[in-house]
Amino acid sequence: MKFLIFEGADRVGKTTLIHEFQKLTNYKYLIADRLFVSQLVYEKLFNRIISLKDYTELYTNMLKLKNFMIFVHVDCSEEKLKQRILSDKTHKNQLQEILQAKKLFTETFEQFKETFEIIHIDTTKTSSEQLAKELLNKLESR
Repeated sequence: MKFLIFEGADRVGKTTLIHEFQKLTNYKYLIADRLFVSQLVYEKLFNRIISLKDYTELYTNMLKLKNFMIFVHVDCSEEKLKQRILSDKTHKNQLQEILQAKKLFTETFEQFKETFEIIHIDTTKTSSEQLAKELLNKLESR
């Protein structure tokens, strides 16, 4: 069994997808909602200085878990993300920040694609129920 780490910007549909996936699989998988990649993305987004020692430790820990984890990069189109943000009073004032985070997640996963197992899920047009089935099919076909 693999440890699934769902990563992506706010409002892309991570939590909704996780709930649908857990219902579909009867909580069969160990799941985290954000972990390593989010730490790297938000350190960069908020100009927090991460020391070389901390970065090395984080990356080393990721490599240790490499054979046991799969990243699930949840994303959607920029237009859909804008609609979701603007319809949510809590996140309305964070539009540019969330769009920048979206870009940073994409860039980070592009850098990691040769080293880590990554499944990309686009929530733009498909229901969370269908996406959960799609994710399960991808996992079972590995």
